[in-house]
Amino acid sequence: MMSFRNSSLLVCIVTMGVPLGWAQERLPGTDVDGKWRGKLYCLAAWAQRANPELPKDVAEAFLNSTELAPRPLQGLGKVSWAIDSENKEAQRWFNQGLACLHLLWNEEAERAFRQVHTLDPECAMGFWGLAMANFDRPGRGAYFSRMAKGKVKPKTPVSVRAWVDPVARFFEESTVPMARRLQVFARELEGLAMKSNEIESKALLFRQLVLNDYRGGLEVTSPWAVDRLAAEVLAINPDHPSRHTRRFLWMKHRPANLESAGLLKEETVGVEAPAPAWRYLGEAQQAAGDWEASALSLARAVETGLTTRANWFANPLRGPAFEDDCGALIEALSKLGRTREALAMASAMIAQSLPGSVVSDKTSATFWSSTCGRGVQAYAQVCHAHQLWAEAAALENLVQPVISNLPAGALIRKELAEWTTGAHANLSLEARAHRELAIGNAEAAIKVLKELSDAERAAFLPRALWIIAHRDTGHVKPALFGFDQSFRAQGGAADTPLRGHATLRSVAALRRVGTKWEHPATPIANKLSDAMKKISADMRAAFPVAPTFSLPDGKGTEISLKSFRGKPTVLIFFLGAGCIQCVEQLHSFLPEAPAYEKAGIPIVAVSTDPVSVLKYSLRGEKLGNQPIPFTILSDEDLSIFRRYFIYNEFERRPLHGTIVISPEGKVVWSHVDNQPFMEPRWLLKEVQRLTGP
Repeated sequence: MMSFRNSSLLVCIVTMGVPLGWAQERLPGTDVDGKWRGKLYCLAAWAQRANPELPKDVAEAFLNSTELAPRPLQGLGKVSWAIDSENKEAQRWFNQGLACLHLLWNEEAERAFRQVHTLDPECAMGFWGLAMANFDRPGRGAYFSRMAKGKVKPKTPVSVRAWVDPVARFFEESTVPMARRLQVFARELEGLAMKSNEIESKALLFRQLVLNDYRGGLEVTSPWAVDRLAAEVLAINPDHPSRHTRRFLWMKHRPANLESAGLLKEETVGVEAPAPAWRYLGEAQQAAGDWEASALSLARAVETGLTTRANWFANPLRGPAFEDDCGALIEALSKLGRTREALAMASAMIAQSLPGSVVSDKTSATFWSSTCGRGVQAYAQVCHAHQLWAEAAALENLVQPVISNLPAGALIRKELAEWTTGAHANLSLEARAHRELAIGNAEAAIKVLKELSDAERAAFLPRALWIIAHRDTGHVKPALFGFDQSFRAQGGAADTPLRGHATLRSVAALRRVGTKWEHPATPIANKLSDAMKKISADMRAAFPVAPTFSLPDGKGTEISLKSFRGKPTVLIFFLGAGCIQCVEQLHSFLPEAPAYEKAGIPIVAVSTDPVSVLKYSLRGEKLGNQPIPFTILSDEDLSIFRRYFIYNEFERRPLHGTIVISPEGKVVWSHVDNQPFMEPRWLLKEVQRLTGP
């Protein structure tokens, strides 16, 4: 990812000393009154047994979910809906969670609703929100809906009960077919909307009808009637986030209405909008056939995600579906014939770090779902769509350093071969059509291209293939009609080899526009060029700056992180000598210590043990008389753990974490979990890949 020559690597292991008794005496889920909050305990053993998808209690429901409290978000739109809580802060966070629900941003919605629960544990609507944010995780959703129902008391407002009951029934009737459950749920929301003057009841009904259409297979039979709900909401509150959902309705049923409804304008998104809003605008612009504007909107979604990543320690936000946004942008660039930018973007994705969970995955699924794996697929798609055979041949060498150290490496290489040779079942329609053209089967190419929508065939690549295929079969009229002003305008920024295809030149001659038939690049195309230059650079550099620290060792000598500047640094946060799992983590690092040292990697451990006991906490006899080759520092007050967010802000307890810091002092890899990271050999290779030349 980055080039740092002649630099050694520091691994700084930050530890927290915790007597094992904390974990033994008090298991999570039993702290009903919150009296044990702030106590230190290791959840590793318990986390291995618990099932957060089928939780038995609140602790299991929140296991492996968000650990960080929400921060105020801008650009979501405005919602306000009174709930069963007198806590004004709880009301504020509920409104933010509700806005995130309308943006289909479930992770951020859960953070906000969990904060409602933290501030007011008896608030039924807080659990209602958690259930709504977990429609795709039925076990968790069912638990939260039961909790919401259990919080309804005789004094609870009737309006709250009216909203809690339909969600509870949806999850309770798990044996009923999903389509039927969604239909009944929407009907119950319709009844609530009819009885209430609250605009949010209409907004939630509109949201559910659109989602039922998109995800539940319950097609809207009267899009105009459904759209009236959104129009009524927006007439009262023009900044309501349902305007984003409105795009989905018309994208599917009548894309021509997107423009007349004002849903293709950038100003409907706003400069502070989160990535999902830009993504939805880009998809709407695609549905309307405006591919250059779409690519620019998708670029802004990716830029927003990169800004979020770079600002992590100032605002620890997790942008949703960053990999999806990157993939959608590359696909749009490829359809526009902008292959250099598409491949540069895909290469930058491949250079990204792998999640720590990829080491234990024997199925290769984790790799292919990562930013890196998605980049591999996108790179191959571009190569085959444009028949860039030299670039396709280089893909294996590009990926080999990434997968060489993975347990599922052999399986990944087999799947990679399918991508590089074009044998993969998920090859794009454009790639399949181009392959048919290459072997002289133009009729088959036309048949494949007909599977694309009219809006998709408005993009340069499928349009070029369409023109060539029809001209080669003697269908001159469709070829001439396809060679229109929009196609020529897109050609001005395209660099695909197809632009110089002999058949396109012959059609240009028939249109009497000369051999240089492309129009100059449009202003939007030039803006996109500038955006892609920035994105390609930021993909490799836009990382959060690691918080500095100065901590004492066992002798009281202060050691600063700044002293390691210029060297890659790995911080491993763990729960100290009193934690069995943490000692096991140290044991896993010991055999690799010589390799780290050979690579120039000093290892520094920092514990929450006070300095007075620090020198005794990890003595040699505790590790089989083998001296620990780590400098040990103390962070007794957990200030560094909080600054690095290796800390559950809801439960007020530390977590296990491993973090890689670049020589420039930026965090380029992290693994934060209830269980410690136990793969130091793989980590060494990954750090060398990420920070090597």
